[in-house]
Amino acid sequence: MRRLGYICLLIILSLCFAGCNAYFSLYAEIPDYEKVIEGVSSLPEKGESKPPEADDPNVGEEPGDPMIPVDLPVIDGYKLITEQGFETVSSFGNNSYSSVEIDGERFLVDKAGKVCPSPSDLTRLIYDKYIFEEHGYKGVKNLYGKVLIEASYGKIDICGKTVLASNSEIARVFDTSMTDAAGNVMLVCETSRSRFSSLSLYAEDLVAMDGIICGLNLRPRTYDNFEVIGEIDGFAVVVDKTGLFGYYDTVKRRLNVRPKYVSASLFLNGYATVAETFGGETMVIDTEGKEVLRVDGRTYGFYDGYMCIEDETGFLKVFDSEFNDTRLRFTDVQGKRVYNGYIIDSEKGKLYSVLKREYVSSTFSDIIPSKGGFILKTGGRAELIDFDMNLLCEADDILADGDMLCIQKNGRYYFYSDKEIVI
Repeated sequence: MRRLGYICLLIILSLCFAGCNAYFSLYAEIPDYEKVIEGVSSLPEKGESKPPEADDPNVGEEPGDPMIPVDLPVIDGYKLITEQGFETVSSFGNNSYSSVEIDGERFLVDKAGKVCPSPSDLTRLIYDKYIFEEHGYKGVKNLYGKVLIEASYGKIDICGKTVLASNSEIARVFDTSMTDAAGNVMLVCETSRSRFSSLSLYAEDLVAMDGIICGLNLRPRTYDNFEVIGEIDGFAVVVDKTGLFGYYDTVKRRLNVRPKYVSASLFLNGYATVAETFGGETMVIDTEGKEVLRVDGRTYGFYDGYMCIEDETGFLKVFDSEFNDTRLRFTDVQGKRVYNGYIIDSEKGKLYSVLKREYVSSTFSDIIPSKGGFILKTGGRAELIDFDMNLLCEADDILADGDMLCIQKNGRYYFYSDKEIVI
């Protein structure tokens, strides 16, 4: 009888131990037991991570791709758009896509980071089209590989929707945004090759024929019976029958500077360079023809409030927004211009502040202007700084691409886009 009592006691103790063990096992499976018993109706499956706290900064974020390097930089003013790294990339430039390589295969990536297949014969994208060759002749396809213009030309120019194609016999202008009744790309105009010696696209809606600007109908563009030799930012350089140049305001539709110059440049940021006689002094004028500066040398345009002028000795002089000589002299300036108050002194490999009148960077093998700052390269490393000389990021390499940045890390490239740009 006593033995039976011991057996019963042993069974009871075993059951209690099993129950307690199950209790502690359950507690261990539940990350926050108190919260579960206060109303959470479903328990996490075995192997799931702990539910995030309400104040957890990572709440709502997707789990990271283990292939993404953890050291990709966060760049002020930019956002990462491609978490997939690429082996090679091409510049976006004016294009909507960049041609990239993943595991030896070619793809296209747009400015939102979306990746799509690339045509097998794509070599270089021009806007949203590319030139292909067949039997020694050139044609045009869209980025999906569809033939827009058959390969029967020796030379092809593309600017936006417009294509200028020519061979030894004929030149044709196409508008790829429109199709005819048969579904072919719209032919705007064609002309015999014997009619001109040089022909190229000047803009999406303009053609340069033997130095004269024409419309897409290949007829010379005229304003008040003056032929046009160049046009930009609302002002056209016009020429009269005697060969003298003047300026026409294409917005106000009036001749604002009568033809009187033997040479004339296009207006750039409100100023142009002209000469009244061959071998005479060069003048800088505003859009009303008012002389603002006489120069003895070659001008390089007005940028960011400064103009650089190269004298006969090869020194580059810097003039401010009031066209006063700053007395700064350089022998080798990248771009022959000032970038937001800085000069890239290629001879020294340094950045020079025009306002501070001193060098503000160390020596680098390459300095590249980018939107909002500069890319500094040396010794297989690259830095991105803003115009206040603040370091934004470091990488193996950094490529400036308009509103985009391309960062190389661990042998792969990643695209960032400007946060202010709506894609």
